[in-house]
Amino acid sequence: MEKEKEKRKVKGEDQAADTEKEGIDVESELRRLEEEVKMESRERMMEASTQQEQTMSVNKTQLLGKTTFECPDWANLPWMKRKPSRAEDVDSWLRDWCDLVLKWCQLDVNVHHVVGLKDFKVSKPFDALPEMELREILQHLVDRGLAKWIGKDKTVARIMWRSLEEWANDVYQWAYNNGVEMLDRFAIQGANKDFSSLPKPDIEGVLEVMVKKKMLKWIDKKHEQAKLIYQ
Repeated sequence: MEKEKEKRKVKGEDQAADTEKEGIDVESELRRLEEEVKMESRERMMEASTQQEQTMSVNKTQLLGKTTFECPDWANLPWMKRKPSRAEDVDSWLRDWCDLVLKWCQLDVNVHHVVGLKDFKVSKPFDALPEMELREILQHLVDRGLAKWIGKDKTVARIMWRSLEEWANDVYQWAYNNGVEMLDRFAIQGANKDFSSLPKPDIEGVLEVMVKKKMLKWIDKKHEQAKLIYQ
């Protein structure tokens, strides 16, 4: 009888030990699974963050649905970075570079309305052009009525890659699409559109054009407040 009790006691202890071991194994397995879930969660969060950054980058560089600026191959050719020595080649050289400046101002990540020589010196492909060539290119734009110098030293220019009439149409379309009834300079500047960063005199000019084209009527001209006229 005593031997039988001893056997049952030993058996019970073994079963308890096995149960305890199984409990430890289950606990370890649960911890392992928990760590895997946490790791997968972190990976998903990192992936989502990366996708969000990519989306923000695309949104920034595709203003108004346009693509980003791409430098043409010819702009990197060594002989295009100097004014041609032959007089008959100068006009086409100036025209190519002027057209590229206009395109860059419009399609760069940060839309440019006012640019200085220092801006070109840190922007490809213009950074490889000597200052004398840059000045001549800008002067050619001025001569074509597509730019005007700001200041007597002629180091900064207002680049007009769209006319005030075109900007007026853009502002009117934006206002129409967003149900804007009252318009002033601050509303235009806060619209987060290409026209929002126009210099103050240009925005005033856009408002005047809109009034002349019967898109607006002045409510308080002194404070540049106007009411939209919807056709």
